[in-house]
Amino acid sequence: ETESSFPLWLILHYRDRILNIMDSILSHISAAYTMFPNSVYEFNIKRQHQSDAISDCYELKHVLQLAINIFPADLKKYVPYITMIDDEIGYLKTWRKDYAAKNKKQCYMNDDNARRTAAYAVEKALDKADSKKPHDSTVFFLPYITQNTQYMINHDQLMFNLANTNFY
Repeated sequence: ETESSFPLWLILHYRDRILNIMDSILSHISAAYTMFPNSVYEFNIKRQHQSDAISDCYELKHVLQLAINIFPADLKKYVPYITMIDDEIGYLKTWRKDYAAKNKKQCYMNDDNARRTAAYAVEKALDKADSKKPHDSTVFFLPYITQNTQYMINHDQLMFNLANTNFY
């Protein structure tokens, strides 16, 4: 009886939209759950997936509320679904918060260690290059493939840039 009073395309539109949102929620949860970040960049990607899943839950809730307003149906049929969506939002927010509390500091430490390791490798390479060729130890040439030119870079500038590089 309800289907006959509304165009089929409208019913199919809302059905497809709800199914697409639910698929997106599962995709974001799966993507976040399968990531084990070792850097701040990866940590932020995982957190974004978690946030996107929460956002999709809110969107699903809004679409269901819109469907409630458009299609006349017993409100008691929709209440359990809205409650389940609210519970899911709470679970996702708790997961995101707990994960951040446990792992954010470790990811920052991993980035700091990577930065130090890179700086050490550059220092070691420079020392090795200095020992092979006699030249001024504070200036060296780095070839860049930018319009066939070479730029002279000061050793201190390179170490400063490397120390202030974010690996995310």
